[in-house]
Amino acid sequence: MSNDSPILAAALELAAKGFKVLPVCPAQTGCGSSTCKRGKHPLVKQWQTQASSDAAQIRKWFKKYPGCGVGILTGPESGVFVLDVDGEQGEQSLKALMQQHNWNPFTRTAITGKGRHFYFRYPNPSVKVTSRAGIAPGLDVRGESGFVVAPPSQHVNGTQYKWVAMNAPIAEAPEWL
Repeated sequence: MSNDSPILAAALELAAKGFKVLPVCPAQTGCGSSTCKRGKHPLVKQWQTQASSDAAQIRKWFKKYPGCGVGILTGPESGVFVLDVDGEQGEQSLKALMQQHNWNPFTRTAITGKGRHFYFRYPNPSVKVTSRAGIAPGLDVRGESGFVVAPPSQHVNGTQYKWVAMNAPIAEAPEWL
C-alpha cells in the first residue's frame, strides 16, 4: 500500500503515461507570492523546460509543495494539446462548432472548475499548435509552451477536477481545430 497523496499518485500515474507534469499553486491557500493566481500557476521556475515524467523529481516537488495541484505540460513534450471550454459561453461556442462541423469530440476529457478540458493528440511535430486564448468566446487552446491543471487538483471555487473519460483514447483533432 502506498502512502502517496492522491495528487502525487495522480502525478506519478500521468507521468507513467508519458505526460510531463509539474506542481501548480494550491488553489485554497495560494503560494504567498504577490502575483499569485491561486491554483493556476506553476510552482517550478522555467516550467516549460523543467516539467518532468521522472518519478524521483515528481516526488521531490510534491514533497516540497504540499497541498499543490498537478499540471500537465501541453505540446509535443507530452504529446497533447487541450481545448479548454470555460463556462456557459464556452459551452455555447463548443455547441456551435459541433453543429458547424458535424463533430462530436470523443476523447479523453476532464471536468474543470468552470468547464471541460478535451485532450487531443499533438499532431506531426512539423505542425505547431500554439496556446491561444479566445479562439471563440469561452474557448482556449493550450498547446506548445502551455499547461493545464489536471485531476484531482482543486479549483479555486472549491470543485475538484475530475476525469470523465480518463480511459478514452486521446483522439486526433479535426483539421479545422
